[in-house]
Amino acid sequence: MLFIPSTASVAAVVRRLREFGAPAEPLTTSVLTDGTTSAHLRILVTTEAAARGLDLPDVSHVFILGVPTSSAAYLHMAGRTARMGRPGVAITLLPDEGNSIARMHTMAQLIPLHWTPFSHVE
Repeated sequence: MLFIPSTASVAAVVRRLREFGAPAEPLTTSVLTDGTTSAHLRILVTTEAAARGLDLPDVSHVFILGVPTSSAAYLHMAGRTARMGRPGVAITLLPDEGNSIARMHTMAQLIPLHWTPFSHVE
């Protein structure tokens, strides 16, 4: 699952991922009810607000683009993985500009979050 900022276009991100050959789809009710098994690999693209209240038990990885708006928003997005005792991974990709890294440090202190920062990657 890929969480993008609410200011970004889900359709544009899906289109761009598909251009690179990634099996991306917007997260919609029809995608969730199409009967596809969890073995079918796909990237579900959504915003934090659009995924609220959904129970997605088979999400193995969550990618969050940018700094979440709050620690509660971060927990909500990261919590879409590792449901019902299953293993899961949440990866947050931050821009290397402004105070985004400092904001993530602060967020990590507010919630029980184990994280490993990596240096700038191009």
